[in-house]
Amino acid sequence: MNLTNLVINQFLGHFDILQFQTKTKLDERDRVDAISSMFLPRKEVAQIRNGTIPEPEYFPRASILNFDIVGYTVISKRSTPKEIFLMLETLFTLFDDTLHNFQNLFKVETLGDSYMISAGCPVKYDSHEMDLARFALQV
Repeated sequence: MNLTNLVINQFLGHFDILQFQTKTKLDERDRVDAISSMFLPRKEVAQIRNGTIPEPEYFPRASILNFDIVGYTVISKRSTPKEIFLMLETLFTLFDDTLHNFQNLFKVETLGDSYMISAGCPVKYDSHEMDLARFALQV
């Protein structure tokens, strides 16, 4: 094997490694973005990825919808941890699946038996109250 072929083969070997590392990094970034988007609005995720800190915004008109299970304390005292988990998982999955039908509603948080959604922020628009009401009626 001559020197030229040796250099080309080494270059191609390094190129394959770089391609693999690049694909791995892009896959990792996509996973981080997907997980971050569960907790933050997409706009803020993009800003953070680009190295900027999102600026706080003022929202003159926004709405919050908070679902709370009536009698949750009594239900939890009479149920096993597995039953409570399955109940909350089923309920919150229904909420999450329904939320996908509404582009401008944002899941703020789930805590215990509470599920919170915002409308009119982080996306400002006039009909956010109607979207929130439609969401509530669908679930």
